[in-house]
Amino acid sequence: MNFALNPLTDKWAAPLRPLHKAVPHASSFDGATHYSISMNAVRHNFHPKLPSIPMWGYGNDSPGLIIEAQVGVPVRVSWYNNLLGTSLRSVLDMGPRQGMEEEHMLDKPHNQVHLHGARVPWTSDGFPEHVFHPNEGRIFYYPNQQAASTLWYHDHTMDVTRLNVYAGLFGLYLLRHPDEALLLPSGAQEIPLVLQDKSFSADGSQLHYEQGVDSSDPANPVATPEFIGDYPVVNGQIWPTLALQPRIYRLRLCNGANTRCFNLSLSPQAQSTQSISLHVIGTDGGFLNAPVAVQSLLLSTGERADVLLDLRAHKNKTLILRNDAPIPYSGDPRDPHYAAPDYIPLAANEPCAELLKIHVSASANDADIDDDDSRFDPATITLPAYEDPLPGSPPPARASFTAIEAAIDSVPIDILEQDLVAAGIAFKLRRFKLEEYQILMPTPPGVVSPTVLVNGKSWNKPLPDPTPVVAQKDSIEVWEFVNVTPDMHPMHVHLVQFQVMGRTWLDVQDNPARKTTELTEPKDAVAYLEAAAVADWEKGWKDTVQCNPNQSTRVLMKWDGFAGDYVFHCHILEHEDMGMMYRVTVEP
Repeated sequence: MNFALNPLTDKWAAPLRPLHKAVPHASSFDGATHYSISMNAVRHNFHPKLPSIPMWGYGNDSPGLIIEAQVGVPVRVSWYNNLLGTSLRSVLDMGPRQGMEEEHMLDKPHNQVHLHGARVPWTSDGFPEHVFHPNEGRIFYYPNQQAASTLWYHDHTMDVTRLNVYAGLFGLYLLRHPDEALLLPSGAQEIPLVLQDKSFSADGSQLHYEQGVDSSDPANPVATPEFIGDYPVVNGQIWPTLALQPRIYRLRLCNGANTRCFNLSLSPQAQSTQSISLHVIGTDGGFLNAPVAVQSLLLSTGERADVLLDLRAHKNKTLILRNDAPIPYSGDPRDPHYAAPDYIPLAANEPCAELLKIHVSASANDADIDDDDSRFDPATITLPAYEDPLPGSPPPARASFTAIEAAIDSVPIDILEQDLVAAGIAFKLRRFKLEEYQILMPTPPGVVSPTVLVNGKSWNKPLPDPTPVVAQKDSIEVWEFVNVTPDMHPMHVHLVQFQVMGRTWLDVQDNPARKTTELTEPKDAVAYLEAAAVADWEKGWKDTVQCNPNQSTRVLMKWDGFAGDYVFHCHILEHEDMGMMYRVTVEP
């Protein structure tokens, strides 16, 4: 840790910070609701024992303003870069790091905006190389022709996404179903929670960012390809408290961290093993058919979850939202085929093991209640119907997945593309191998560092840029992510929502014949083994999927909506900046 008052131990010293909503213009613009939002230099206080420090934000703080939208009602946002006179160097205290950024990117803001999970024209998607600079602005168009869900917007600038998001450029975008207010808790009973981790400079005056360097061998120092923050942050606050009533609440969860996964559970303060059920009602792309009760919920970076929390039986109790996911995350050790003996859950005394304290009052305040909460009971609630307003034929139903997967299993695992037909459904299979290389980094000089690749290619130089994936609009595709690395990679696909079909354990073998000065430990998947778990809550619509080591993960999508240039990438932001990203061209 780097803070002078280390360790910062004053937990539960401030209430949860409310997130403010963006206010649209009084008149519509071309039939769309219109917002104007600037990227600004702001000051932010994370904890009463810390000073107010410089950051970047959308609006006047970080997290940025919540944008609310209705399904079928388009939104236009005038994004404006108002960061003249500031820079990443002035905002972040940066230690050793691994990245491909040019030095001028640290001196002059390079920015872009991506609405994560949105079906939008490619010109409004935030293509990572189409940056804009201080005193430049653009109007992005969001049609909202998709199901209601929890989206979020964040910086998406090639090479410095991890630094810009860490500096504060992110916010929530809540796309609402017309029946939400009647069917689900709302108002004070709807609580957005953005989860992150942060570190601070030695004097506490800046955010500190570094990707640690393993110098156990001084002749061959190795930079780590991830970021590990010292302290947990919820809505921009370290260890906040939240006063609630014995009622049913709706939590809009978003993992906005660079690298860290959060394996969430809720339990009484003095009884950490007695978990209280969380009821997942929606995922990245919309509502589930019915709530799914879980005792713990793993969210990788970029993932969102819509959750009901029933506190009616917990009057006058103090509860803690906890996290036990190690970092970097390398899969679920409960699976009998798990093959990572170095998995160590986050210790209970680690700063990031406790995130939020909830005080439940002894009784509900009748003045705040206009109806009986029983209508929101997870056991009987009727959720808003999942509705995709875009015309055209829907993607294949989950009932067809068994036949589709059987067709895929017949294709040798080293074949990367093939057109297939199963259950009367024509689709293209694409396989993407996730692997790691060792390269010599220019910053800091002399550091040998891993970099993560897709099918042996990197977006960044010195390795060659991959040629784009070319998909036909309205075509159906199954993508299989074959992970032969030791880490879980949350893979995010722009433009589309997909369904997780399944996971399969892989027989991963060393391949000395492929060894080079850069690829020091080449591995190949040579065969499929047994099926691995897909959680019930993952069977809704997703745009980010957890791809575990030594597993293949299959997702099915339909390339509907728009043609143009998009991307997919690992949503560990360090991996994205390192080039673990691919172009996708959707042709009309």
